[in-house]
Amino acid sequence: MSSIRWMLALILLFPLMGWAQSASPQYFGYFYNDASSYNSSATSFSENYNRINLYHIDMWAGNTTAAGRDGTTTYVLSQLEQARINGVKAIITATPFVFQYNASGQWQAEPNASAVWSAFVDRLISAGYLIPGNPQLSTVAAIYLIDEPELSGLYDQDGAAHPAMINAINAIRGNPATASVPLAMILTPGFVNMPNTVTLTDWVGFDDYGASDARWDQEYDQLKSMLAPNQRTILVPKASSGCDVGGGSSYPNPFKFYDLMLDDPTAIWLSPFRWFSPDVNCPGVRDIPSLTTPYNQIGQTFKQWSNPVIGNLDGIAYSGGDPILSGWSCTKGVPQSIYVDVYVGAPYGAGGIYVGRYLANAASEPAVASSCAVSGGNYRFAIPLTTQIRTQYFGKKIYVYGIATYNGNNNAVGNSGNIVVP
Repeated sequence: MSSIRWMLALILLFPLMGWAQSASPQYFGYFYNDASSYNSSATSFSENYNRINLYHIDMWAGNTTAAGRDGTTTYVLSQLEQARINGVKAIITATPFVFQYNASGQWQAEPNASAVWSAFVDRLISAGYLIPGNPQLSTVAAIYLIDEPELSGLYDQDGAAHPAMINAINAIRGNPATASVPLAMILTPGFVNMPNTVTLTDWVGFDDYGASDARWDQEYDQLKSMLAPNQRTILVPKASSGCDVGGGSSYPNPFKFYDLMLDDPTAIWLSPFRWFSPDVNCPGVRDIPSLTTPYNQIGQTFKQWSNPVIGNLDGIAYSGGDPILSGWSCTKGVPQSIYVDVYVGAPYGAGGIYVGRYLANAASEPAVASSCAVSGGNYRFAIPLTTQIRTQYFGKKIYVYGIATYNGNNNAVGNSGNIVVP
């Protein structure tokens, strides 16, 4: 890591200490993050899952027939599993279940929206990705209602939101399992003419990829002036070139939006458009070096906040044979077991002596699973303190560090330094 990059990482991590104390989660994740690039068969998520904490699942079958919806459901479930095993929350797109897609390529009202939505939700619950009333254990963190509804002609009508929009909202809110899950929506700058639509969802944002900094700031202030006190904002910076965002290689500074996430309590989701590159002439973040580095660092900061390494050094057990150093450690929200490193004498980086690396994969109790924000798993370690270790390091303090399942901080577990080698 270069000295410049290291300094940038520090700049990112220090403000995080204040931000991470917020009771409300904040998210970083690219819009339409299940798409693939022209030069890769991998999904965007598989390339950046360790640098995001919200996975926008947006692909669908392309039609709203029963077969199309069944295919979309199967696909969404497969992507939710990828999110779950990697400890990433997901925002799923409701559009093909609560609207109909017509022959003109636009969205219109779905007369059976409540029934269609309920059938989909039942599948989410059955698979364990939506646990009603328990957002900590649910993989689904939010629901994306519709993208740019005005492009389907779903404008306000007669002093109210469009009937198709209200119908879709009622279907989602009418289901007890999704009545309190945050709803999200992104509009064009035309939101200024849709005051009733703007207030429909919990999270709302706009995209204006050709805006100057001054114009974007003005539009953002306008949006905030239209929101109810409990609504949150989505930040959608231009992070690509060509195709649907226009030409030019000028991009807003990523740190402008990072700072806004830190400073504006209204902001909930930083969603750059986009990571993937649909064409050689339409590069996304992955293929724009001036954006790749800062957005990777920003994403790493969010990931570190939502999925920190935690744990505890419980003590030393004596039951014949070698004494056993016991405790637990996990990457919060990630179901996989992790390794722990043991140091003695002093903390890592301060003169500590490395003893070894051990897998924390022994059975753990429900209280540990709850602390790890998962439904269950194996997170305990039981490390024999051999005769060699005891002879060589007798009386030295013991420090245990959990090893993050991504490129995050390998934090010391609780009670490190308070137990000595017997």
